[in-house]
Amino acid sequence: MAVSKRFWLALPLVPLGYLIFQYITSIVADSYDSVIDACAAHSSSLDYPRLRYVYTGTKVDVFLCMIVVFFREFLADRAGKAYGLALLDLFAVTLAVMSMEGSRKGLSWTILAWVPLFGTLAQLVGVSVVVPALWIPLYEFYRSRLNAAPESGMINPYEAYIPSARAISIVLATLLGAIAPTAIMYFAPERSKFQEDIIA
Repeated sequence: MAVSKRFWLALPLVPLGYLIFQYITSIVADSYDSVIDACAAHSSSLDYPRLRYVYTGTKVDVFLCMIVVFFREFLADRAGKAYGLALLDLFAVTLAVMSMEGSRKGLSWTILAWVPLFGTLAQLVGVSVVVPALWIPLYEFYRSRLNAAPESGMINPYEAYIPSARAISIVLATLLGAIAPTAIMYFAPERSKFQEDIIA
């Protein structure tokens, strides 16, 4: 399988995503160890005396406590806010594209339809790593299923078809499930309880 132009165009996203991640983590790097300990112990930290460590009343609160501090602090930084907005918007658009492509009739039975898997991996290692390193190679591998005949390069309309109801639901899910919460999180008063609830 020849390496596609899509792969080479997406490849620069890997170092770019890494540099942005390094900058964002540097904002809270000095105090994050103490925050992790405080969240695990359900107590305040010297760096964050008003640390909130109860959200749901379950064990997941430890993770929510840490992730809220992370997001809250980089949202309070002007450059971090701009970088984060770019990454979160990219993530929303990428999920929409993955969902659309995985919904095509000829691809709906392939791993490309496992959008939650790609979304989880993108959250863990970064969307700018998952897309060029995993999703695009898989897409190129399975794309031949859309061809009218092997190696023809001509798309079969039947195999490429996306049901209109599914396309509409993907757009609505992206708007309501990704873009709207991101916008609310960004425009909420900084370090407020409301912003913390949206992040969590």
